[in-house]
Formats: sequence, structure tokens, C-alpha cells
Amino acid sequence: MNIRVRAVVNNVPKNWGPACRFIRDEALANCPPTKLFDVPGFPQFFSCGVTKEFNSQASNRLYARPVTGANKYKFTISSAELAVPIVKIVNTYYLNFGWTSGPLMNDGETYDVTVQASTNGGATY
Repeated sequence: MNIRVRAVVNNVPKNWGPACRFIRDEALANCPPTKLFDVPGFPQFFSCGVTKEFNSQASNRLYARPVTGANKYKFTISSAELAVPIVKIVNTYYLNFGWTSGPLMNDGETYDVTVQASTNGGATY
């Protein structure tokens, strides 16, 4: 379906915007996507393009945008230096740093992070 939108400011309609395609996807609606928290004005949660220390302090977490009904989040951390990505599955929309088992993160290294939400206990993401 093609959709066009226009603003109305003080009851005065503006010009129509360009048409864009809208697709209804029931499968995607059952498990909506998420990403790292990127809303400006919330520095305690902001997780895109930031520097964090690898310790267990509460201020050193990665936050995803919460998904309604999600009960598992899978954070996948990769870099050119890692032979295998670090995958952490948690019950919350944030990932605490400072873990002691499995691969550890290195000071001064840049990592790419993706996050996926599950609403069925991790059967699918």
C-alpha cells in the first residue's frame, strides 16, 4: 500500500509528503525488532557510539529499546579482533558488563553490537 502524509499546523494543512510503501507483516508484528537505545536526552541509557568500561557497575550497561512482551534479549558483540562473536542472552533489555566467563572485551577496542528480542522465551528472535 502506498501512503502519503502531510502535517497540519494550527489547523492549516501543509503540502503532502512523498509517497512511501507500507507493508503489513504479521510475522514481524508477532516479534517486533529492537535495537540499541538511541534516544537523545537519556544519557544513562544511550548505547550507540558510546564508550563504556568493562566492569559490573550499573552505569556500564548496554540498553536495548524495550519490546512489549519480550522475555529474552540476545546481544551479539563482534569486532575484527574477535574470532567468534560474543553472544549474551539475558532476561532484561540491558546487558551488564563485567562478566568473568567466556570471551572478555578489550580496552580501547571498537565493537559492533546487534540486539534481538524474543517473546517466546528464546525459541525465536
